[in-house]
Amino acid sequence: NDGDGGGEVKGGEVPRFEFRVAHDAKLKELLHMISPLEIKLCSDGVKEFIRLLNGNTGGELLHLYVRSSCNCSELLDAWKLRRGKPISTILGHPDGVYDPKEGERIAVSKVLNKFASLLVVEYMVELQKELDYKEAKCQNAALLLLASIVRRQSGLASEVAKKFDFKSKTFAS
Repeated sequence: NDGDGGGEVKGGEVPRFEFRVAHDAKLKELLHMISPLEIKLCSDGVKEFIRLLNGNTGGELLHLYVRSSCNCSELLDAWKLRRGKPISTILGHPDGVYDPKEGERIAVSKVLNKFASLLVVEYMVELQKELDYKEAKCQNAALLLLASIVRRQSGLASEVAKKFDFKSKTFAS
């Protein structure tokens, strides 16, 4: 080591700030891809976003996303294009669940709960329509999304129970 601060990293680990810079750049790229302008590009962006969220540093990416887009508008746009899997992945991510011992997690949890509540209040009719489609893929995506909302907290579960139409043709048989 020549004293310039460069060289090898102990244990072969990459410093956290490099992850943050890489995540920031990747997140900007993904948010650009997850837009309603190009469906194929959006689909590819959603798949990549899910892959990264499920990876080793997915929690860091989740926190970065919530800090950069506190109303989660890109996810709402993606869901409107029937690319809702990232929403259930994000709402169900362990690093987005309330933990009173971690301050940043509390903030992220509140934002995600607010977004989940918006989906229940404003978009429950659309979710019900997804369940009524004959296509199993649409039904599965809607069920995953509802399950991820219900698991977040009892208040959200109660909201879903109040708004959900259990007499829907999907459940009537």
